[in-house]
Amino acid sequence: MRQEHLIAARLFHHLYGHIDHSQRVIFCLDGMAAKRGVNQDILEDPNIPDFHWTFNGGAVAFSAEVKIVDSQNRVRFCGDGQPRSWGTGGTAAVKPHLWIGANEDMNKYFIWKHKKFEENLSFFAESEWTDAGNKRVLNIQIPDDHLCFNEPAEASVEIIRWARQVEGMYP
Repeated sequence: MRQEHLIAARLFHHLYGHIDHSQRVIFCLDGMAAKRGVNQDILEDPNIPDFHWTFNGGAVAFSAEVKIVDSQNRVRFCGDGQPRSWGTGGTAAVKPHLWIGANEDMNKYFIWKHKKFEENLSFFAESEWTDAGNKRVLNIQIPDDHLCFNEPAEASVEIIRWARQVEGMYP
């Protein structure tokens, strides 16, 4: 978990000036805090991605999840809550637009689109590999067409480039 927070912090550093801070900004909210946010009617759903904000001038919020990518290009989930919520049939109020990962040495950064990853999430969440609510570790392959970068600054530029292609996200 600490590595994921470090990756997120490095990316956030490069994206900070592009974020509309007058709007809600969510950065690496943990599960307990998210559940409390739902109980207090601050959040709609406890399965909120690590990044959730509006870019400057944007009308549509951006969301992304941050993960460690192992040497076999898989990400790990502790439990099946996120795969069930964010998979094809998932009912999460907010699903990530992008997934952002880094290897354990943090010298290789990956970005892939959620639409390409949804089926992988659904396969595991809806198979015999998990039982709803059980705390099982799932290792799920990232899509083959992921993008790869050597530095968080390069990955941040790609995030901004992608957001500018989505109408209303970042004019």
